[in-house]
Amino acid sequence: MDFKWVTVARAWCFNSFPRKIENFALRLYSFTRTKETMYIRSIRFREPTEKEKNWLNKKDILQLGNEKPIHYPVLDNFFPIGAYINANTAKNMSHLLKIDMASYLDLLFEDMSLHYHNVAFVEKFYDFLPGDQEVLFETSRKHNIKLIISLEEETLFLEPTKITSFIKEKEHSIKRYAAEENLFGWVIKENPSDAEVDAYIQIKKKIEQIDEKHPVIYLTREANAFPLYSQFSSIAGISHWKSKNPWELGQVLKTHIKFINGQHLWAIGPAFVFGSGAPKWNSAPEIRLMINLAISSGARGWLSYTYHNIPLWSGGECQRSLTGPFLTFSDVWQELGGRLGRFYSLASLVMSAKPANPPDFSPDIQSRKHPRSRCPDNVDILIHTWMKGENFWLFYLVNQDTSEVTGVNITFRSALPEQYRIYDATQFVRSYQWEELPLSFHREMFPGQGQIMLIATPEECQHWGKIIMQRIFDYIEQQIAINVELLKPYLSSVEKISDKVRELKEKQSMDSLRKMVEIKNQVINTIYSTEDIYQVRGKLFEVGSILCACDGVLCRLLSEGKSTVVEKYKEDVLKLASEFIEYRVGVREGKGKKFIPYIEKTSGRLSTILQELRQNVSS
Repeated sequence: MDFKWVTVARAWCFNSFPRKIENFALRLYSFTRTKETMYIRSIRFREPTEKEKNWLNKKDILQLGNEKPIHYPVLDNFFPIGAYINANTAKNMSHLLKIDMASYLDLLFEDMSLHYHNVAFVEKFYDFLPGDQEVLFETSRKHNIKLIISLEEETLFLEPTKITSFIKEKEHSIKRYAAEENLFGWVIKENPSDAEVDAYIQIKKKIEQIDEKHPVIYLTREANAFPLYSQFSSIAGISHWKSKNPWELGQVLKTHIKFINGQHLWAIGPAFVFGSGAPKWNSAPEIRLMINLAISSGARGWLSYTYHNIPLWSGGECQRSLTGPFLTFSDVWQELGGRLGRFYSLASLVMSAKPANPPDFSPDIQSRKHPRSRCPDNVDILIHTWMKGENFWLFYLVNQDTSEVTGVNITFRSALPEQYRIYDATQFVRSYQWEELPLSFHREMFPGQGQIMLIATPEECQHWGKIIMQRIFDYIEQQIAINVELLKPYLSSVEKISDKVRELKEKQSMDSLRKMVEIKNQVINTIYSTEDIYQVRGKLFEVGSILCACDGVLCRLLSEGKSTVVEKYKEDVLKLASEFIEYRVGVREGKGKKFIPYIEKTSGRLSTILQELRQNVSS
């Protein structure tokens, strides 16, 4: 066979990172679904030549000597909890589902808000039409979601000769959206290579001159380039897509945080499955563990990739995402909502502390691995980290077992600093009361669970209690507002609830917080007792579940090469999915009851299709 051999040279080490190489992967990438073969004749490692050393050293000194990250006050008290959304996906799915962009984005951002997310990273932003860009900002602002905007495709190389044209092309939109209150920052492009650093720095400077208020954010999957870019980036985010190896994330972040000098490090977790079947889908305990490892290791932001996707069987790239093609649900999305919702309240406390060496009063910790544990032998079943604030310590305990409960005994044998006490901060978010712990206590920790203990004086404890309570007020108010909006077309009297919530929030007392929780529960109970809503919502959950199942089986059939079967059914599934979305929008417009017979019909047709699809799957 006639081969075209290509020699590829790669600089492996930057500033002594990594110190050693245990393994590496060579991958083929394609923009379309295809099967290709790569032949490797030889692989060798060598020292760089003197000429290469001089060039690399000169490049490092020139770029890093004068580049310093900018401090943005917005980063001091804001912990981003977000997910990737894709303009091209939104554009295609709104078309396939026969829904206008405003309604599609309203469903999307309302769902993110209900799951306690406060940030969305918008990939392929310029795939939105200018009018849809305006709708994007307007709708996200309505739901208190801040936006991070990507300026360039990841696949396009940043050429030094094209910097002027790049800025000229983007300058108008940067100026226009810099004035938006819910803009969080800019991403020049994801995953820039070390060969693009010259152009990247010059573009970054130009953006900072145009918009002084919002940071340029560096997001990457490239460990090699991370030390180069992170040194001058105000925010640096790194992906960890090894879904079935969540234990590595903590070590990845602890390794890379060494290159951060007062800036913010973000973790980007996997919530997707490509058409190839990789990475494997996380379980809820695995994503829970990743979140706890990220935060306890010093991460100051979390993004999930990705929120939604175009169906694989309709030209998309992914089999799964947090909500799938039809903005429905998944176990991981449910877990992220619950876990990050609780952490949202504690974010200010955690952001006021930094990872630190254990104090003199560090406790004895005893735990035992469960006999049925699936935790690898080389992984500690329980880990703990310390964070130091100005007048307090945080003790962060994480159960690394993703399958079983772990019992742990904690004993503080050395004396605590004068007047310091141990408080369960995690429990405070649930009970709204500080629980002072004895010097010796026991905990049963469910799979992937993290617990945060605040060690401080009673006065410091009360100080942080007020701050945490403020954040609880914020997100309860947000949840009530969404549910009240749903009820308005059916019960006009609910508008008075918003006034009552504002009154309680102004008082900022524990009693008013409990009353707000009561109102939240009453509003939810009202939804489930309003016949026009609860009956149709129950049917919609049923239809959403069947749609998810149809999507999964169609992906399976595609992987088995049964494209004829896929083509036969896909248009019917998309048509019924558009009906599902129409009903969801209609419920919000007060048309709930009239849809019930139509939803039942849609459910029946989908059930029949699902049964027929399953009959075609190989056993």
